[in-house]
Amino acid sequence: DDYVTANQYYDVITNDVCQSVDDGTFLESLRVATSAEVNALLDNPKITCSFGVIILPLRADRWYPDWLSRPNRCINDGNEPHYMIVGDEYYASSLESCCERYFNWNFFQCTGEYPSIEGYFPDWSRDFKCIDDPELLPDYMRISPQHYIYDGIEDCCNAYFAWDLQKCIFGSSGIQNSTTNGLYYYPDWMGDDTCKNDNNQPAYMNANPSLWMFPTLDECCRVNYPSNFRICMSTTQSPVETYKYYMSFTDEFCVQDCLGNAPCGGLAQTWEPLYSTRSECCNQENWWNPNCVQGRKSDD
Repeated sequence: DDYVTANQYYDVITNDVCQSVDDGTFLESLRVATSAEVNALLDNPKITCSFGVIILPLRADRWYPDWLSRPNRCINDGNEPHYMIVGDEYYASSLESCCERYFNWNFFQCTGEYPSIEGYFPDWSRDFKCIDDPELLPDYMRISPQHYIYDGIEDCCNAYFAWDLQKCIFGSSGIQNSTTNGLYYYPDWMGDDTCKNDNNQPAYMNANPSLWMFPTLDECCRVNYPSNFRICMSTTQSPVETYKYYMSFTDEFCVQDCLGNAPCGGLAQTWEPLYSTRSECCNQENWWNPNCVQGRKSDD
């Protein structure tokens, strides 16, 4: 390791120096390299060779903060400023400990090692949006993922953009519904059995969109107004043909809820119950008529 290598160099260098002292070559080298005045001092030299134990600081264990780098980082290239060498308190024994000490808000960029984190987090650089791109995840969120990372778009949007939840959900998912102009439908309890998509839903619906918000008018009406489905649909669209069956007291048998020739009998009124089959309608609404299933009056 580094310590073994340093000790080997130390042994070689000190042995060479001591040998040159003992055989006189060291003294001759001094005479050649110095002035006459210095040579006069070397006429009767008394030279001995003795080395004590020294400790060499190894750069591998001397990580220091590089204030000028962008992004900030810690390095151990031996080019630290003089004040760090003198003070010695700036050094850390590892890259991680140096980054934690000086750049903890940007720890992972400092170390260059990013933990694998999956989920949605708020993107403050965009309007009302949650994203799941790990490359754009800030370090302060990586350090505390329990506060910022969510499994789904809806949870993230609800946590950070609840005041405009639908915009966040659509913006984050990339969904755009041409039928609704990008807005979900919700039941308008204050209206007349209707669903709306005007983004004026109550706050409690924003807080739980999976329960109250629907991508289509049809789904919203079926879930929230099953008994008044047709009136819910007809408030914003043309009258709907369900092709189910209802009892026509004018015809005196069950007819189909649609426009056109028989078995259609016109559109049912909103208060008239609808049945999936003519047989079911006849059993419930026209049980006294043996010809109901054939679409005829009882006396035909």
